[in-house]
Amino acid sequence: MKKYEAVVIGTGFGGAVNGCRLSKKWPGKVLILERGKRYPKGSFPRSPHDMSKNFWNVPEENSSKVRPKKLSKLNQTGLFDIRNYKNMDVVISAGLGGGSLIYANVFLEPPDHIFDERWPANIKRKV
Repeated sequence: MKKYEAVVIGTGFGGAVNGCRLSKKWPGKVLILERGKRYPKGSFPRSPHDMSKNFWNVPEENSSKVRPKKLSKLNQTGLFDIRNYKNMDVVISAGLGGGSLIYANVFLEPPDHIFDERWPANIKRKV
């Protein structure tokens, strides 16, 4: 059995950077795990029909309580893993690249109180 100095779980924003840095320290001794496939350029779904087959649901994961009911019995290994919790719904990516695959330049504008007077002058909304 091969031995590793580090194991990185996930290839999203954090996992990719950590995997890169650790592999410079220990070349050939870092294992990076991802639970999805590689999405080459041009392979993302382009139509509603393609999207319908691009969800992640593996019934053996015992996560049917947090998945939409329409997906709970299907066996799919697509890009979008949707989880429904009591106070929020979450979309998680399943693929090489993690959340960066579905990030889609979504920016939420913070409310004004986030930039109130307690913050240093160089961290202000107007700056």
